[in-house]
Amino acid sequence: MNKQQLPQDAQFSSPYPPYHYRDDEISLIDLAKVMVKRWRLMAITFVVIMGAVLTYALLTPHKYEYTTVYNIAELDAETLLEPASGLVTKTNSIYLPEQVRSIQQQHGLERLPFKVNVSNPKDTRLIFLSSQAQESDGELVAELHQGIVGALKKNQDTMVERRIKLFDAQIASFQVQLESVQTSNAQRAGDLIASYSGNIAELETKKNSIQQGVVASVADKSLEPKGPRKALIVALGAMLGGMFAVMAVFLREFAGKVCESLEEEA
Repeated sequence: MNKQQLPQDAQFSSPYPPYHYRDDEISLIDLAKVMVKRWRLMAITFVVIMGAVLTYALLTPHKYEYTTVYNIAELDAETLLEPASGLVTKTNSIYLPEQVRSIQQQHGLERLPFKVNVSNPKDTRLIFLSSQAQESDGELVAELHQGIVGALKKNQDTMVERRIKLFDAQIASFQVQLESVQTSNAQRAGDLIASYSGNIAELETKKNSIQQGVVASVADKSLEPKGPRKALIVALGAMLGGMFAVMAVFLREFAGKVCESLEEEA
């Protein structure tokens, strides 16, 4: 039995016109030709950028690190009068703004030419104030740092005095009770005398263990300038100059091709 032959499928025309692909790849030789052709533009771009970098490097003054160190007051060898984190927060929110406003008013400044960073290095009992400033602003930095640590120490000294007065009051109270028991014939007089004497000795120890806060240094200037060195700035500028020079060439070439294409279509 012969198989019924099916009619051939009708051929449909493509709804889109044929697209002729053009090889737009650019070889390394073509790239080299473009850069050789536009060498003047590359040179001008590089010189302009290097001139700006050198001007910045030469005119930018050195900045030094100024550091102030404060030893936090202690209740004993293991306990601080106040937590270090709380002191950092208090300094940033109270002492620093107060002193900045005071300095601005005294010197007629709208803003200070430097910032103050307050920190507590890990596992230390120290508060650090640090500022990066020009050498000409060193006295202003020292004045501000001194005002901040002065306010911090004054507050802690007041707290220490209150603690000492509290211990003195407690010691005086136990001494009165001790003298009263010593002159009495109470059956438990010996036990009370020993107890009161122990309490007095304990309070005396706590009182003598208190250490006031100490300003260890104020605005100590670093030996070397901080920030990137001028040689590094120049080296980075040379790298950027080379990159922008190449980019400028290809942007110029791209703009030229676009203009030629527009002229052909016009």
